[in-house]
Amino acid sequence: MSEDAAERAAAQARAFRLIREVQGGLELSTGEIERFIEEAESSGWPEVVCANLLLEVVRAEPRGWQHSLAQIPRLLARAEAASDPVWMAIALASRSRLVLSSGESTAAASSDHDLARATVLLEGLSGRLLERASAHIECAISYAWRGLRELELEHYDTAETLARQAPEAAILLPALLYNRAEANVNSVAPLRELGDPDPMLEQARRAAAALAAAAEVPEMPLAWLNELQVFVALLAAIAPSAEVRVPTVHEPVPPPLTGHFRLARAMRMQDRTAALAEARAAVSSIDRLASPEAHDLARCVAAELEAELIGHETEGLAYARHLARLRWETRLSKLTAMQSLLQAERLRSEHAILSQHAYLDELTGLGNRRALARYLEAIAAEGVTMIAAVLVDIDHFKLINDGFGHTIGDKVLIRIAALLHTSVRPGDLAVRLGGDEFLLVLAGVPERAARGRAETIHTAIDAEPWDELAEGLGVKASLGFACGSPEEHAATLAAADAALYRSKAAGGDSVSGG
Repeated sequence: MSEDAAERAAAQARAFRLIREVQGGLELSTGEIERFIEEAESSGWPEVVCANLLLEVVRAEPRGWQHSLAQIPRLLARAEAASDPVWMAIALASRSRLVLSSGESTAAASSDHDLARATVLLEGLSGRLLERASAHIECAISYAWRGLRELELEHYDTAETLARQAPEAAILLPALLYNRAEANVNSVAPLRELGDPDPMLEQARRAAAALAAAAEVPEMPLAWLNELQVFVALLAAIAPSAEVRVPTVHEPVPPPLTGHFRLARAMRMQDRTAALAEARAAVSSIDRLASPEAHDLARCVAAELEAELIGHETEGLAYARHLARLRWETRLSKLTAMQSLLQAERLRSEHAILSQHAYLDELTGLGNRRALARYLEAIAAEGVTMIAAVLVDIDHFKLINDGFGHTIGDKVLIRIAALLHTSVRPGDLAVRLGGDEFLLVLAGVPERAARGRAETIHTAIDAEPWDELAEGLGVKASLGFACGSPEEHAATLAAADAALYRSKAAGGDSVSGG
């Protein structure tokens, strides 16, 4: 790894470490985070910029969801500018969670679409294990807010697989496996209410495995280990047939798991009167919003104990079971709707990719003539009054093909395209016109700046280590540029072409203006 790459990786790791520490209570100022962002921008590290923008999102969250949500547009805009699907997914999943946590029902549909898009963006990616694991965790948390445990657990499982493949991603494992274990236990509770023994036993065994995996993480904080023991105790009480060993839980159990522990104890107590009192205390102690499944189970257990003490099924118990079934059916409907939304997003994404390919050159990935026509029409509609056209033509390209073969010739074209791609701003366009001729269209750029850009490209082509592709290979290029209005782009392109011809006539390897 080069020195620059090592510094880049270290800066990224620092951002993720700080995110976890801020979530644990570390205080950072906006000024400190802005300094990290500026350093990453000046170094040309867009993914590090995004990581520090996420740090600002996390830092703002204790002040309320509105403050955190206000930071998302900046993160999303930076991810979109970098065409980075992983960071776009993180931004969208975070926005989805924050909007849903606001409780505004009118925003639920847009929140669901954000989450579906985030999920689909992550499909089929490779590499970047730390960032992808973080993105899957953000998706999992957002699915948890919806009670869609199946989709939540899919993302946690994927995140664990990614985190275990890379040392730098190990920082995610404690919180990841803790959350996954809790989600698995929460998945058992509704099945206990419904009285479905076989599905409950199967899910209980998965929950037991998840709890064991979380407890084995060396970096798991002691407080979290103690909380995991509470979840084990609750699981053992919910599903005794799963043969989960009842652990020793150190009391007093601090909030927010006091109610969970009291529920576990109520379900094991022989004295049914005392058990009812404990179940009622659990109902009062469990936060309905933070732990809906445990809260609903506590109410159901209390109703069961009341009926047992009376000696027959009460209307309260019948109603509790009725509500449990309705909640389950509603949840399944939400799951089906989300799965349909995911499929629709996949189809939309595939269509967008196919449409985009119609505007791309297959070999180089730059725009083609269709893309050029669409771009010129768009910037004219936006009110852009000046464009610069920079034509690039490889000198003696036929000799390269004849002397080194067409495979090397294609690699030369691809490298030229990559150099041009790094030379364009988000509002510019790089195009392969055909053969060895390329075009850069720069919006709102005067002649002096156009010349500077053309000379920079010319210098970059000269400095490229072409002999890496083939021994003895050298590549030179001629460039011509001109400026004009988008409406008169044909005249501007003709002037740039005439300038290119003058460079060729002068022996090539030079830049001429129109």
